[in-house]
Amino acid sequence: MSENLPAVPAPQPLREVSVFSSSGFEIGQRMARALASSNMVPLDYQGNIGNCMILLETAQRMQMSVLAIASNLHIIHGRPGWSATFIASAINASGLFTPIRFDWRGDEGKDSRACRVRCSETATGEVLFGPWVSVAMAKAEGWYGRKGSKWATMTEMMLQYRAISFFGRIYAPHILSGMAMSTDDIADAIDVTPTREPAPAAAAGEFIPAGTPAAAPAATLSGLNETVRARGRPRGSAKKAADASATPEGTSAPSEPAAPAAGPENGPETPAADAAPAPHLAAVPMPPDHVPTPAPIPPGSDPFF
Repeated sequence: MSENLPAVPAPQPLREVSVFSSSGFEIGQRMARALASSNMVPLDYQGNIGNCMILLETAQRMQMSVLAIASNLHIIHGRPGWSATFIASAINASGLFTPIRFDWRGDEGKDSRACRVRCSETATGEVLFGPWVSVAMAKAEGWYGRKGSKWATMTEMMLQYRAISFFGRIYAPHILSGMAMSTDDIADAIDVTPTREPAPAAAAGEFIPAGTPAAAPAATLSGLNETVRARGRPRGSAKKAADASATPEGTSAPSEPAAPAAGPENGPETPAADAAPAPHLAAVPMPPDHVPTPAPIPPGSDPFF
């Protein structure tokens, strides 16, 4: 009897869908709204659906709890960064390294006091060392005297936190999904954003589109202005200029009185109206005795209809 029963397919394991995929975007938005309305998430995520969407995607990619990620992934100046305690716990829990230990050198309270991370790679047994982080480095980089910094009051702990962050950047960026910078690194980072040249100032009524490059050099503008003035000179100016250039050496050509400068009193500079016509538009003279005679109008016709 049981041989005639249809076979029941085995249940398929649930497959997670990315919140940024076409099929999971709406579900991700609903989950993000729920997180944004909660007061148990940090202030960076409260009321911010966009940040909560990124939080969901990060937790899904790292296969970790959303609240655990939210408590340790902080947004400083628009950049996400992990807390140093999270970096240490992620490295220790990965199983790729032995538990983190610290090496010290220098005297406490001195600028020579320094710390580094030491651990071994479990696959090969190789001992790995992070870079040394010292009080002198913190002062040289500007971390020590920054407003609100804990370097002056919690020097030993800040040395350990920064040493963990440096070690995670070098040896474990894959564990931290490429975000190996700690919150202290981001807060202490120097802004190196390139500055753009200012756009040229627009005159009254002038439109300058976005992306216009900086103003041209003064020599180039003066050459353009001279070209515009030459085009607006009356007839004979070109001949006078040629005669002036042909003046024998040692003599000076008579100078023309300077034209008044354009401005509020004299009005804007305008080209002359009697500019020479182009050669191909020259008028053809007609015989003096030729007078055109109009065609006769037929009787009974109206010339206007």
